[in-house]
Amino acid sequence: ENIYSMIPGQLDLYAVFGICSDPAGNLYFGISREQPPPGRLLDYYVIRSTDYGDTWIDSNIESGPIGRMGSIAPGNIILATGTNYVRRSTDFGNTWHHFYEGMDNSLNLDLAFTPDGRAVVGSNGCIFITKRPVGITDEPTPAPISLSLAQSYPNPVGLGAQSAVIEYALPRGGYVALNVYDLSSRLVQTLVDTHQPPGQHSAVFNPQDLPVGLYIYRLSAEGRTITKKLSVVR
Repeated sequence: ENIYSMIPGQLDLYAVFGICSDPAGNLYFGISREQPPPGRLLDYYVIRSTDYGDTWIDSNIESGPIGRMGSIAPGNIILATGTNYVRRSTDFGNTWHHFYEGMDNSLNLDLAFTPDGRAVVGSNGCIFITKRPVGITDEPTPAPISLSLAQSYPNPVGLGAQSAVIEYALPRGGYVALNVYDLSSRLVQTLVDTHQPPGQHSAVFNPQDLPVGLYIYRLSAEGRTITKKLSVVR
């Protein structure tokens, strides 16, 4: 019995160099494509799929060969290019930035993450590690001025994209509950039930075997409640 299925061939790729997924279920492939002369023989891309390979979005990274990739947070990808560049995207691969301050070697071969979210890069004769976790923003940001709850993405969820990210903002620290209910107000999933510091936060909703239809997710914090709706499809 075959346990694999082939991803659709319309990608028009020459070779695959790196693969990773983020906690939201997005797939990222580092690929190359042949270009007709006169010009470069190969162009390098990172492509992203939110539906497990049914459709793909291009992001031309414009660098040398793409090497090992990894992700520790939704939309946050680190890429070792196999040259002296390490690249990072915090917006699901739409834009990329150099991420190699303090590195002094020219051949980055491997990439991994520590349990607390630091990036470890194996280079030519050296190993480099980031000073702090990379699943958070590099610079501290002011606490939000009000409690807020964003629309889940993707929405609907369940047709290819098997999970959705729900983001929310806390102006003050304290107890936080984020729950998902069906339309009869029955609790179907608890996403957050703990004390959290102020700032931007996110949780991942996986519908698993829930029936298709509309659901309500409810954020409770600071004595207030905010609700929004999401759809589950198959």
